[in-house]
Amino acid sequence: MKRILPEDLEKRLKEKEKELESSRRKYDLLLNAITSYVFTVYIQDGKPGSTEHGKTCLGITGYSKKEFDSDPHLWIHMVHEDDRKAVLLHAESILKEKNPESIEHRIIHKDGHIIWIRKTVIPTYDDDGKLVAYDGIIEDISKRKKSELSLIESASRSMIMNDLLVKLNKCSSLYEMFKPLLDKALEICGMSSGMVYSVEGEKAVCRYHSGLPEEFVEKTKNMPLNLPDVKKVLRSKSPITVDSFTEEYPGTGRPFGLRHAFSTPLKAEKEVVGFLNVVTHKEIKDIENVKNLLGMLALEAESFFRKIMAEEALRESEEQFRTIFETTPDSITINKYDDGTYVKANKGFTQLTDYKEEEVVGRSSLDVKIWEEPKDRDRLVKALDKSGTVRNLEMNFVSKRGKIRTTLVSSKIINLNNEPHILSITRNIEDRLRSEEALRVKEERFRNLFDKAYDAITFLDLSGKIIETNRRSLDFLEGNREELIGKHFTKLGVLSLKDIPRMVKIFKQILRGEDIKAELEIIDRKGVTKHLEATGGLVKMDRGKTGIMIISRDITARVLAEREKNALQEQLFQAQKLESIGRLAGGIAHDFNNILTGIMGYAELLKLQFPEPESDEGQAADVIIDGTERAANLTQQLLGFARGGKYNPEVLNINEVLQETVSISEKNLDNRINIKFDLVEQPLSVRADRQQLIQILTNLIINSKDAMPNGGEISFKTENIIQMKGYNKVFPSIKKGDYIKITITDTGMGMPDDVRDHVFEPFFTTKGKGKGTGLGLATVYGIIKNHEGFIFCDSKPGKGTEFTIFLPAITEKIITQKQTPKTIKGVATILAVDDEKHVRNLTKAQLEKIGYKVISAGDGPEAIEIFKKHMNKIDIVLLDVVMPGMSGKETFKALKKLKKDIKVVLVSGYSQENYSEEIASEDISAFLQKPFRLHEISDLLQKILRKE
Repeated sequence: MKRILPEDLEKRLKEKEKELESSRRKYDLLLNAITSYVFTVYIQDGKPGSTEHGKTCLGITGYSKKEFDSDPHLWIHMVHEDDRKAVLLHAESILKEKNPESIEHRIIHKDGHIIWIRKTVIPTYDDDGKLVAYDGIIEDISKRKKSELSLIESASRSMIMNDLLVKLNKCSSLYEMFKPLLDKALEICGMSSGMVYSVEGEKAVCRYHSGLPEEFVEKTKNMPLNLPDVKKVLRSKSPITVDSFTEEYPGTGRPFGLRHAFSTPLKAEKEVVGFLNVVTHKEIKDIENVKNLLGMLALEAESFFRKIMAEEALRESEEQFRTIFETTPDSITINKYDDGTYVKANKGFTQLTDYKEEEVVGRSSLDVKIWEEPKDRDRLVKALDKSGTVRNLEMNFVSKRGKIRTTLVSSKIINLNNEPHILSITRNIEDRLRSEEALRVKEERFRNLFDKAYDAITFLDLSGKIIETNRRSLDFLEGNREELIGKHFTKLGVLSLKDIPRMVKIFKQILRGEDIKAELEIIDRKGVTKHLEATGGLVKMDRGKTGIMIISRDITARVLAEREKNALQEQLFQAQKLESIGRLAGGIAHDFNNILTGIMGYAELLKLQFPEPESDEGQAADVIIDGTERAANLTQQLLGFARGGKYNPEVLNINEVLQETVSISEKNLDNRINIKFDLVEQPLSVRADRQQLIQILTNLIINSKDAMPNGGEISFKTENIIQMKGYNKVFPSIKKGDYIKITITDTGMGMPDDVRDHVFEPFFTTKGKGKGTGLGLATVYGIIKNHEGFIFCDSKPGKGTEFTIFLPAITEKIITQKQTPKTIKGVATILAVDDEKHVRNLTKAQLEKIGYKVISAGDGPEAIEIFKKHMNKIDIVLLDVVMPGMSGKETFKALKKLKKDIKVVLVSGYSQENYSEEIASEDISAFLQKPFRLHEISDLLQKILRKE
């Protein structure tokens, strides 16, 4: 044996490696060159191990070589689920058999579509016959498979269709065809559930169903055509999948286990007569196949639908003709053209002529002597020869009983059994002639009523032009009939400018079919405004045309009377409204005054302890007292508005008060505002509160100033009005007597009516935020009403504003009184009764501070019990008026019964005016208004004690 040296062995190994590399390159080139997908599986330990895939795997499967290398199980995952078991058995046979057979099966492409492939396997064995690998070649056979399946399906469908056509051909109605159609659809689609619907009006009605729960059928047996899925099916040209069909409709199929619905429209040419649904309980993968099968069924059924519908239409047409022929009240006859022999006659002919059908059939119309004028038959034939049709030819017929009947004849030449015949429809018009005569009489009667009616009546066409009008309308419009007919209502020249747009709007309402009622203004040729009440609507005119009728009545006198009445009612309403608001304001002021009483009282006690104004405590007390007085002034305004604020009435000269107020206010007026006086020389005296008069005049001056930002003039005028007359029309409640009249006029910007009507309402203001409380004029109104006077406002935009005030005049002389505030100490026992604890404590502290002994009570019953025990010691009772339970008035009467001469001072947050009658009639010693100063109550108590 030749010895191989290591150098030779190494050389031979290198040569073999080169040969192997060359072989591998040739193998790779071969793999890449062929169009089929080639792969290699290496066997390890008797099982498939690693694999190699050619680049063509991407074209057939959609997966790349890299994806196969990274996932060893990818090849089995892409096999179609229904073929996976067969493929695994084939893989096992490769390991056992020397020459395994090829296999055809489906795979799922990466993009999801199905591909048919043929897989051929070539095993590789080692020298010992052991399987070490096998190569596979995969071919795409989808086209061939599709052709094979098509041939099979075509043959199957042909058999199915022949069976279906035989069944459909036996059906005599459209609905009868639905059952075999649905049964065959379920058979070829391999399903057991379905429904078939017919389109009837606005609904789809289930005509047949199979394999569905009754509850589901009950809910879906009638479906509106406007349901989204129903519309989708009816509009589709081919079968569709309606996955959401059972979810969109209230009778959802999900609770019944239904998954998909496939639907196809059923058509007869372009008309959709219904649709067919097949329903499945499981997922369907080959959806297109189901849709194709349904489309095939619907297409085959279409010709039968057309045939059945044509037959039904023909039967319906014949039935309609028979019904019309037998039931119409008009006479219908068929006569031979040549000699007029009767072929057929209906019951209407019998009613017209008294002849029965069997009496005239086979005889000519001349033999029967039906014509009053035999020449009329020739006249009819000539007219038919000329145009083939005659309409409403007036002729007279003679009945069997000899009566003459006036008729209208309409005839037409028709062919029956290839012979010309005359079809005639004859109508008895004697009733119509009588009706026309009656109508003529009615029209004459209507014309007389129309022209002599008290109201104006006008007829217009739908464009607004006058068609007819009566004499009363001519009076309103002041024209003659020839001028008005054909004229548009907006061009008459009598409507006021503001009413033309309104009348156009009313006219549009009438055109919409609405009946209207409205008040309008017209201006006659003398310029006098007249008020009309118009009603109108659509009416039927001659020859069925629609027109418009307007009826108008002169209501000028009524309108003027109502305006005067409304003006008086508005004045009364405003007075009542302000009265109600005043009561509310008084209640608020009362509660607020109770609160201020405590603040004011304790502030004064604090001031007594710290009288030095420079001390912090003294300054704090002064600030509280000042703030409380300002708050009290605000409540004073509210009480003034509430007609409860005549605090210090005195006899006054109104001219002096007016000049004093202007003098004070003039300092705050713009230099461009001029003041003008026109005062009566000897004004009548008035009894009034000076400060309140100054307050109302100041408010009016400020309003005038604000209305003249660029300057102007304010004029003041006073007049004596002796025995008031005339103004009671404006103010119905004004009393007769003597008054002083005050007029304040400015040349400012003025006010529109909607602002002027609200100026005296509290909190109403046209000033900006933070520039007015809205209480100024409300307070003015309240104070004047409280003084039994009256005020009214007259204003127009751009023409200034005028306020006129009337105050009752008196004959008493003017007395000037001055009071100097002074706290006077006293010695007496006071019973203070108030339901507010802080007010009781305050009163006790204040009076004890200036020497009085005070016993307090929280309500009426407690006060009475205390008074019983100490009535001989108690000198004066301070009694709150408004208390829960037993009121101050009731408590006062009880105290009077115990001690008739007891001195009682009423204390209230309301003003004295509210209790003036009680003070006068019940012998009350005095009245004290909350909040009160210490000097006020001390002065009041001293006056009462001095009277003793």
